[in-house]
Amino acid sequence: MKAVYSSPIDQLLTYGSCNISGKWPNYLDLGFTNESIDELIKMTQDEELHNSSSDSTELWAPIHAWRTLGQLKAISSANSLLKLLSRVDNEDDEWVNDEIPKVFEMLGPETISVIQHYIEKNEDDLYANICALNCLEKIGNEYYESRLTCIDILSNQLKKCEEQDETYNAFLVSYLVDLNATEAIDIITNAYEKNTVELSVTGDLEEVEIELRLRINRSTPRPNFGLFDALDFSDIPVSIQKANDSSKVGRNDPCPCGSGKKYKKCCL
Repeated sequence: MKAVYSSPIDQLLTYGSCNISGKWPNYLDLGFTNESIDELIKMTQDEELHNSSSDSTELWAPIHAWRTLGQLKAISSANSLLKLLSRVDNEDDEWVNDEIPKVFEMLGPETISVIQHYIEKNEDDLYANICALNCLEKIGNEYYESRLTCIDILSNQLKKCEEQDETYNAFLVSYLVDLNATEAIDIITNAYEKNTVELSVTGDLEEVEIELRLRINRSTPRPNFGLFDALDFSDIPVSIQKANDSSKVGRNDPCPCGSGKKYKKCCL
């Protein structure tokens, strides 16, 4: 049976398409309060809405719902939101991958323990767990008082590098770099020395040390790290090529392909 939603939640069924790159609307202007939280959580989990036809406004309702939960700072929604991460692998859901970390950034440090528990259980597939790591990175960068806590959780995961997927380890390194975690350099170095880090995500140890400002220049020639080195930029507009004309594109720089995404989230 199709779920029925009360006002003001039902407004999200017809709110329309989301803008992936623009500023989120202020959904609280529609009259949402803490009393709306339980129904908003229900909407984020509604498989019938997730599977709506591509031309239906209802398809976008779960996205509007989780954005609203973020704006309400609905800490109680954290466990339910983490259940959505399985969609990253199972449904190739880029909206979940891109937006749930932003929602957790809005929810803030009170959700760290919930994210940590999810990561340590490691019951979902690879990119779902990587998305959870991104949630921690977002919180650590937004709330300085929580930075070291997030670094400790990520570092402790990287200590288990020999038991884990090399891509997972690489994103652990990537988010530690995003947090400027010089404190974790010994753990990062150990992971590289054990050859457990996928180089196409973060580059080698020298690249990481340069990102962390622990060295200025490479002491060895830069190897081919994977996809980016083999890309053909002949079809990319000259203006984009010039904007990215350097010997190395940083992981957090705009991707040279012109997608508007960060390089590490696109063609890396």
